[in-house]
Amino acid sequence: MDNNKLMRIGEFAKAANVTIRTVRYYLECGLLPPEKRNENNQRVFNDEDLHWITNLHYLREAGMSIVELQHYTTLVREGNSSLPQRIELMREQRNRVIASIADKQEQLKVIDHKLERYLAGDKCGDVSDLSIVVKSMTMPSLLPGKIGNAIANFWASCFQFLTHTDGSL
Repeated sequence: MDNNKLMRIGEFAKAANVTIRTVRYYLECGLLPPEKRNENNQRVFNDEDLHWITNLHYLREAGMSIVELQHYTTLVREGNSSLPQRIELMREQRNRVIASIADKQEQLKVIDHKLERYLAGDKCGDVSDLSIVVKSMTMPSLLPGKIGNAIANFWASCFQFLTHTDGSL
């Protein structure tokens, strides 16, 4: 795309793969550069704006809040003096994305487990999952990753509560 080409809002939104409403919302939030207008007083955007909104959209899809995007936008506009803050902001966001990926991998393990059982001919699936619940009470380590750990911690805290409440058990 020619760097001097100006796009009206519909064309800009389509090129950025966002809705016109998103463009307007980002404008209202101060996330896009100050408006430029053509001779007909219509908003127009250039390739630099397209690059910027594309990056914002990726950051938003990666879980960054609007407030965080506003802070990031302010830092970028401050120039090189804000580079350390931007690096820290991106590192924090990166860590959140990595944690989200780990959570998704745990969810995928559960789905894969279900698929294995269904493909192996276990038509009862969900009903026979009661055995997993029973195992979780006695052997949570048999369950995948964080799920098993969470259940083990749950039962340990229940046991601790019961033994401290009335001294029995």
